[in-house]
Amino acid sequence: MDEGWTRFVLERFDFPYRSLHDADIRKGDLENEFDVIILPDMRNGAIVNGVSERQVPPEYAGGIGEAGVKNLRAFTEAGGALITLNSAADFAVKSLNVGVADRSAGLPRKEFFIPGSLLKVLNRTTHPIAYGYGRDAAVFFRRSPVFEVLEGTSVVSYPPEALLSGWVSGEKHLTGRSALVDVPYGKGRVILIGFPAQYRSQAHGSFRYLFNAILYGASRTVRLD
Repeated sequence: MDEGWTRFVLERFDFPYRSLHDADIRKGDLENEFDVIILPDMRNGAIVNGVSERQVPPEYAGGIGEAGVKNLRAFTEAGGALITLNSAADFAVKSLNVGVADRSAGLPRKEFFIPGSLLKVLNRTTHPIAYGYGRDAAVFFRRSPVFEVLEGTSVVSYPPEALLSGWVSGEKHLTGRSALVDVPYGKGRVILIGFPAQYRSQAHGSFRYLFNAILYGASRTVRLD
């Protein structure tokens, strides 16, 4: 469903795109066809292993497999930009081994849980992905990752007392952590958007993070240390 909502938002704002099926990614040669690839809100196991043909049509079955992982790695190392939305950061961490850790992973629900709340974030306003935002903004957090940045640049982070609307269990696990990270990867980059920036075409305040990431990712001349 998240792939469909992503397409809907891109269409509404006139971003040209092409839908990629698992077989397309397994086939490879992605670096010669695309500047940016977006992974919708799915965890690593669902992306790599997928589901069986007994549950979904054949074109959606099977996952990208190890061949697809290799091809996405080659795409990024050759200069492409891979954008992960919300839980798809799990793929970047586990399958691409980017230097980012999800510090919410493994925490029991009674210790940390945010089912859907608005949180305050702080933007690194000098970074292209934060273009058009002020220092403070709000994002929708829904069972999202919480990043510790070991390499790359934290673009968006959580301050103390981040809750704006809704409820949070275990807010201490947010404080000082990152919500959006830009990681150089070979000649390209992996951009981890750790919240549903386009959530059901309703999160208008965070659309720009996705749009900026697309434009920034397609600009291969931009490099930040």
